[in-house]
Amino acid sequence: MLGNDYNIFGGGSLDHSLFSTVNAALSSDGFHDWSSASVRLVEHEKSSGHLQASVQWFEAEQRLKKGCSLDSIHQQRITDEKLRWQNVFQHLLAIVQFLSEHNMAFRGSVDKLFEPKNGNFLGLVQLIAKSDPVMQEHLRRIKDEEIHDHYLGKPIQNELIQLMGNKVQKTIIDRITASKYFAVILDCTPDVSHKEQLSLTIRYVSDGSTVPIGIYEHFIEFIEVKESAGKSLLDVLLDKLVTLGLNVQEIRDQGYDNGANMRQ
Repeated sequence: MLGNDYNIFGGGSLDHSLFSTVNAALSSDGFHDWSSASVRLVEHEKSSGHLQASVQWFEAEQRLKKGCSLDSIHQQRITDEKLRWQNVFQHLLAIVQFLSEHNMAFRGSVDKLFEPKNGNFLGLVQLIAKSDPVMQEHLRRIKDEEIHDHYLGKPIQNELIQLMGNKVQKTIIDRITASKYFAVILDCTPDVSHKEQLSLTIRYVSDGSTVPIGIYEHFIEFIEVKESAGKSLLDVLLDKLVTLGLNVQEIRDQGYDNGANMRQ
């Protein structure tokens, strides 16, 4: 049995109505006896507050079904903006790939759009924008100062180059791993700042599982070394092979050039 002081309708001081702004007894104080339930429910259903809340709920339900709610509109804008940036980055990656494949310089003496001598990267961005609506809209936003993070600066260029380089290197390492045995070719050459650099090249024979059967030779990367003596080069090579995930036990040939031991 329910006690006489148990509130069977309503929730005390809490308002359980989502849409109604009327502080009715049914939604606030409630009632203490069953005999009043049918009468109060009929009164509540005919009240202006309940009718207004019902209309608001019906309108909200229709907007949710049609995707016209404020939240869905904002979500659609977020989705559209995300797709726009994805399209912009696809264009930037295509430019990076083109310049890298053709061994062309990225930057010029100026790092600003629509300025003479601003380099190949920004020049290609401007060229593509003449016929491509995605890049055209991107440059318009930059010119009108609607956006300040345009992702055309040299830090982004360097990051895209690094990301694409990592992907290419991983593909090469996967091919070498699939072929199992390989040869290493090391060559020490000082750069323009007179720092000794070690170029690592790997040669392998493909069994046809990843690429057509044949002999392949790939440059892996430049490694800065402090000295070009044999022991130093060996330590650098072993560390790099571990980083690349290659097993030194699977080396079947070695080639060295410009090493200190050989120069002597």
